[in-house]
Amino acid sequence: MAVSGSQTIIHCASSPFRKSRQTNVDGTKRLLEAAAKSDVSHFVCISIVGIDHALSNPYYRVKLETEQVIEGSRSRTLSCEPPNSTIWS
Repeated sequence: MAVSGSQTIIHCASSPFRKSRQTNVDGTKRLLEAAAKSDVSHFVCISIVGIDHALSNPYYRVKLETEQVIEGSRSRTLSCEPPNSTIWS
């Protein structure tokens, strides 16, 4: 498995253009599943500041859905919204 032996995953893959939902939401789900199977202790995801306030943008809606997937996971996660970030959950 690609993440086997990793302690931390820093997830910054994203696609604002083609296959945005597939890359962001579905890809994040698969990565979280792999992390859980490999006992990865931390999962960090790079996001966008103010994403929950700009839902008229389709890409932002997908990024927000990605954050919701991360928040619903059982992994110890951190979603960073530079220059601010949330706390570990």
